Amino acid sequence: MLICLLFLTHCEQRINYPQATAGVLDLRNWNFHADGPVPLNGDWLFRPSEFITPAKMTNDSLQSGFQAVPVPQDWNAYATGNSPMGATGYGSFYLKVLLPENTPGLSLWYHRNYTAWRVFVNGRELIQSGTPGKNAGRSKAGFLSGISPAPMGSSGELDLIIQVSNYDYRAGGIRQSVLLGPSGVIYQKRQNIISFDLLIAGALIIIGMYHFFIFLLRRNDRSPLYFALHCLVIAIRPLTIDEQVLYHFFPAPGSHFYLALEYSTLPLSVLTFLFFLRSVFPRDFHTKIIQLLSIPGIILLALPFVLDTLELSKAITLYQAHLLISGLYGLICMILAAIRKRDFSGAMLLGGLPLFLGTVYDVMVSRSIVPIQQLGALNLLVFICVYAGILSIRYARSFKQVESLSTELHRKNAELRHLDELKNEFLANTSHELRTPLHGIIGITESILQGATGKISEETRANLRLVASSGRRLTTLVNDILDFSKATHGDLTIQTRSINLVDAIDMAFSLITPLLRDRPVELIHQRDPSIRVQADPERLNQILLNLLGNAVKFTRHGQISVSMQRIETNMVRVTVSDTGIGIPEDRLEIIFESFTQADGSISRQYSGTGLGLSITRKLVELHGGQISVQSRPGSGSTFEFTLPEGEEIGGTQNQMLHQLDIPQEDADSPAHDLITRSDILTIDNAETTRLERNEKGAQPHDVSGRVRTLIVDDDPVNLQVLKNLLSLRNHEVVEAASGRDALQLIEERPGFDLILLDIMMPGLTGYEVCRILRETHSPSELPVVILTAKNRTEDVVQGLASGANDYLAKPFEPAELQARVDNMLALREAARSQASLAVLNHELQTAYLIQQSMLPAASPRIPGFRIATRYRAMINVGGDYYDFLPDESGLGIIMADVSGHGVPAALIVSLLKMAFLYQSELIEFPARVLVGMNRILYQNTGNEFITACGLFINTRNRTLRVANAGHPPLLL
Repeated sequence: MLICLLFLTHCEQRINYPQATAGVLDLRNWNFHADGPVPLNGDWLFRPSEFITPAKMTNDSLQSGFQAVPVPQDWNAYATGNSPMGATGYGSFYLKVLLPENTPGLSLWYHRNYTAWRVFVNGRELIQSGTPGKNAGRSKAGFLSGISPAPMGSSGELDLIIQVSNYDYRAGGIRQSVLLGPSGVIYQKRQNIISFDLLIAGALIIIGMYHFFIFLLRRNDRSPLYFALHCLVIAIRPLTIDEQVLYHFFPAPGSHFYLALEYSTLPLSVLTFLFFLRSVFPRDFHTKIIQLLSIPGIILLALPFVLDTLELSKAITLYQAHLLISGLYGLICMILAAIRKRDFSGAMLLGGLPLFLGTVYDVMVSRSIVPIQQLGALNLLVFICVYAGILSIRYARSFKQVESLSTELHRKNAELRHLDELKNEFLANTSHELRTPLHGIIGITESILQGATGKISEETRANLRLVASSGRRLTTLVNDILDFSKATHGDLTIQTRSINLVDAIDMAFSLITPLLRDRPVELIHQRDPSIRVQADPERLNQILLNLLGNAVKFTRHGQISVSMQRIETNMVRVTVSDTGIGIPEDRLEIIFESFTQADGSISRQYSGTGLGLSITRKLVELHGGQISVQSRPGSGSTFEFTLPEGEEIGGTQNQMLHQLDIPQEDADSPAHDLITRSDILTIDNAETTRLERNEKGAQPHDVSGRVRTLIVDDDPVNLQVLKNLLSLRNHEVVEAASGRDALQLIEERPGFDLILLDIMMPGLTGYEVCRILRETHSPSELPVVILTAKNRTEDVVQGLASGANDYLAKPFEPAELQARVDNMLALREAARSQASLAVLNHELQTAYLIQQSMLPAASPRIPGFRIATRYRAMINVGGDYYDFLPDESGLGIIMADVSGHGVPAALIVSLLKMAFLYQSELIEFPARVLVGMNRILYQNTGNEFITACGLFINTRNRTLRVANAGHPPLLL
């Protein structure tokens, strides 16, 4: 409806207006109030090649030199002598208008003619456009229309003279009607046309920008882009024709620019329209034909840069021919699309056909074939609105389909999430079912190796080791499958700490060694004990086992080596090399993908799921490192991965009780050299000692007496494994095959020291059994260790929340089981001893105060030396002691360690202090001091003993004397 209203406002009512005859227009019977403005059409008087002024106009002059010519019409065909006038030239037009009496105030509206003109009314110059001139140099075209008041003469007549010159356009003269009417009506009519042009342009710009933003949202469909460009190009046209809105507001670019802009919209609109139709109907438009039509279009776009205004205006025929030919091709293709029943083809044809016919009509009007006003941009607006509606319907349908597909997608995603949960549960349950027999295989094998069934031969022992190793490898495979599922969902987590890398590699080597059997493969470990890494111990072991397992699998002879090196970015590079079959270069990257091996032939020759390296890369990246591989077929492979460097555990503060700090000015003294050398040697010895203590500390806790342990599992194989392993540790083992049996045994036969409880059991689960136990037994009274093949974090958390003290994942190492059991028993014993320790703590506090009083209150001050002390006892009351005894020549120092701790140690320390003070006269000779103290203390310390180290620093000659009596060497 809006389009129809716009069309009606743009059309004029057909009225039989009076026509001028021989330069006279009689309007005395015209009613301006009722009939409105009147076009001054008809036969005007024209004098070529002369500018007539009002002063020269007389009755005699009208009789000579003037000729009657039709207006509006271009003067190209006016007869001047024996030939037509042509496009360029100059001349004067004259018209006398007879007006009715009592005529209201009138105005004249001079339309744009692309020429220069000047207007005189009743002897007065009123308005001009451009500068009329007698040659091209003096003439300057004006592209604007104009309105001026029409002053009334005393006789009620208007003498109208218009001087016109044209050297810039293909047609001269008065080409559009001069309109006369009431001033208010004339101004309103002109304002309506300007508003209409702005409305058309604004609507086209809005539609274009709307579709441009649609394209930005869906860039895979280019049809909105071409349609948007088409709308923006067409929007320029109403602003450059009729009232020349752009020229009116921005006259600086000049007439040539705006004429070029007007003409350029024709090929641009054609090209954007054809590309739009091709994007909508790609099977009906031929790309080569569109490209062929694009070539002349590009040439036409370039013409304004090489032609002046006059020649450019004459080239309008080329622009119109290209427009009609391209439009005809587009119309034919739309007809074909409609015949082939393409989507929306019928609607687009209904919109495109009026567009093409309107274009033909406008071309005919511009060439004066049809003397009626052009439709201008109105037919384009109708077309654009129709096509915008079609695109809107198209996108509405697409959005509806998207909503439908989104709903379906949400439903499918919900199903997939449910299936994914089922898959995860299936993997967890399957892994549990796999781990249970694996646990049995490994556990029974390990228990037999440890002597549960008596002595076995070396050959049998070697075979059993191979069985255990294979079981562990199968366990690793099960873990890889679970880790792959976790990694896919981003659930793979790590808990890092500082780890000695050498120890981790040694453990990995010990696990893969049985897999080599009799193969001539040498294992090389290039050790650097000082390197530590920040990693998850379990995941680091998994990384090493995957890489070393691959190396063992593909290496038949030669060597497998592991080396480590610090790099600049606080990272550690670990290199695993082998001399195996190698990997083709084109397969180096994909081997880290899931379910992938080097190639098909290797896959057939060597077993494996292809998950190991994929999981390894994810684990390395989870630690913040990277993994890479270098290999050539037949030359082996080298895998390198990086891990963050770990912090040192422990330092010199744990190895020193005090520190002597020599000033810088004494750094070159012999005493300083001696201290430095002693420090280095002592550090080596201290490290060796520390390692020996760690090895001793790693021994299982010795359980004195017979321990009553209840093991609960529905699998007889698991029960046998636990029974074998615990029997070797002097446990009295009681078995229960279900949760209910376990609760009944605890009630009927109380006094169990420990319970090992499986989670997955029929009837009551391990979680439920644990919760029931905690109603009557505290964790310190009856420790519970849950055994589970489901080692997911949520399973462990649920077990601990049910009241378990600890958990152990199946399959487990016998040493790990022993350590967990011993820890639980030790904690239980500690809880039982807590009450008696409360009384002892009071006595220990008293002994602590006594011992603290024996230690020096402050370090002595000696010129040239800075002395600092640090005392750390293993418990509140320890057996460590130190003291100072200065004299005139230097400083004596004693450090001692009394065996034992607590109150006895504190009493012996008091005897030790007195014995040291008695040696003041011998303080310069540490060996004599220790001998003298030994005479005093001998047979006065009961069954305890003391180790000591004495030294004397001579401050005069800067020497150091040291004596040692069973005490570890000093760090100096």
